[in-house]
Amino acid sequence: NEVIGNDRGVRLNRLSSNNVIRENQIDESLQYGVYIYDEASGNQILANQMADNETAVYLRSDFNLVSQNRISNSPHGIYLTGSTSGNQIVENDLASNAVAIYLKTDSDDFVLGNLFNDNQQNIQIADTWRLPVKIRPANISMNPGTTEPEPN
Repeated sequence: NEVIGNDRGVRLNRLSSNNVIRENQIDESLQYGVYIYDEASGNQILANQMADNETAVYLRSDFNLVSQNRISNSPHGIYLTGSTSGNQIVENDLASNAVAIYLKTDSDDFVLGNLFNDNQQNIQIADTWRLPVKIRPANISMNPGTTEPEPN
């Protein structure tokens, strides 16, 4: 399919779950190429060609997969809002975007194996993004099933 020159490309509304958007040409959308809206989970955006969109992929939902897409020449390639969780952004080819991947999420979204080429910024992390880090000194053993150190 070709989706070219629209205000909005493809939008999955609330509760539109477990859909596959695959092998489409999505270009020149004034707002977004693909928009996954609140409560639309378990969707897959796979092997699409997306160029010259304001935002190629806009995720506002949980547990979606964005993989093996070619995304280029956009102000935002892939944009994850502050209300997302558990999404996987894997093995995409992101080229000549202002910001290839924008993370405005908690840190449980998964980003791995993406190819970045000639972007102004490869990954931009919003100030609201936080990484929960639990540090445990190596010389303290933990009680099984707890986060409390064993008594010395």
